Amino acid sequence: MESNERASSRLRAEPRMRTGSFWPKLFLVLAPILVLEGALALTEPLWNQASEYAPDFVLERQGGLLEIQSRLLERAGTEEGILASERMYAWDSRLFWKLRPHLSIAARNYLVPEEWGISTPFHINTDETGLRAGQEGDERHRDGGRDGGEDGRPAKTSPADAPTIVCMGNSCTFGWGVEANETYASHLEEIMRSRSGRRDIRVVNAGTPGYTTFQGLRFLEERLPVAGDARGARGAGYAHGAHELHGAGRIDYAVFSYGFNDSRKATRSDASLAESQRTLLHRTTKLLERLHTYRFLRNVLPENAVPRNRERATPRVSPEEYGANLRALITAARARDIVPVVLTLVMPREYNDAARAAAASEGALLVDPVPMLVSLQSNVAEEAVPAPFRTYHERARGNDPRMLFFADPVHLNSFGNWIVATRLAEALGSVDPSLMAQ
Repeated sequence: MESNERASSRLRAEPRMRTGSFWPKLFLVLAPILVLEGALALTEPLWNQASEYAPDFVLERQGGLLEIQSRLLERAGTEEGILASERMYAWDSRLFWKLRPHLSIAARNYLVPEEWGISTPFHINTDETGLRAGQEGDERHRDGGRDGGEDGRPAKTSPADAPTIVCMGNSCTFGWGVEANETYASHLEEIMRSRSGRRDIRVVNAGTPGYTTFQGLRFLEERLPVAGDARGARGAGYAHGAHELHGAGRIDYAVFSYGFNDSRKATRSDASLAESQRTLLHRTTKLLERLHTYRFLRNVLPENAVPRNRERATPRVSPEEYGANLRALITAARARDIVPVVLTLVMPREYNDAARAAAASEGALLVDPVPMLVSLQSNVAEEAVPAPFRTYHERARGNDPRMLFFADPVHLNSFGNWIVATRLAEALGSVDPSLMAQ
């Protein structure tokens, strides 16, 4: 009897012994991981030069830019500033990526062909909302306009009746390769202010490199909520959510300029990528990216960061989807009492045709400056070029004629942006003469 009681007591005690040994074993397993996490956290600036969201992914979504980067690194090594612009991107669960706020970067335009022999550094600055802003101390911001008050300090608001135009688009709108005051958004503001005599006219540059109409539609929905939306309300008083895009009063016009990146080939379309981000695997990966150990392994094994050497045969947005997205953008703008304008820049013919069809079907204003740019490229005389832009005529003479209007084969230089702004100003003035006449 006694032996049975001892056996029973021993059996009852054994589970407690096994349970009691669990925590020390768990500690022995986790301790090295915690130590490694701490060490990697302290040394991350030494081994992790990438942004929070791997810039390789952003480049992969923009067609051949990943390969261009690889060739540059092979040729130039880690030359300071040559790829500094990679630091401008951050992960966004709906937009795929966005611009980081409070940026101040001196970058180089690595898309300039070697035979052009010109790679002028340009500056990338963003405001607190991640929109492109002028350099600190920019003279244009000291006259009470755009971002500056009359005392030289940033103006947080503008009069409720101040005409405001937002330019949404890709890197052509953002102004890749040029300074903030050389973009068509900046030139447009200057032209309309000069011709109308109104210093309160504002033009906001909401361009993001690499964006498609798929991302642009989501950007508009998030940053310009409609009246009654839980994220903010337009109308009397303007809730905070409606100020995130521009920090001013109501928006009167929205210029949409997308197409080039829509046509770029990728491993999957934007819509398919967005759907994949709803999976458990993707969500688990995003949780793992919070760990320094995971980021370190991804950093030392860069070939696993993005699907390299895989066939990129799918347009990010097909021409049919592109047309549908543009129509949705036009409809969304009107739902917010904003006049939509479709601006066609560099894009394949089928996307240009889709843009024209979308604007026509929705009765939206269409501005297409490309035919004029192409015509002027080989015909414009030096004396016809405004004085501030004559250096571009000198570069183009006897060289690639694109150098007259382009900073690289895709993006406009300051003169090209000025031409686009002139056409936009004329088109907007035809709708609202007060924007262009005193």
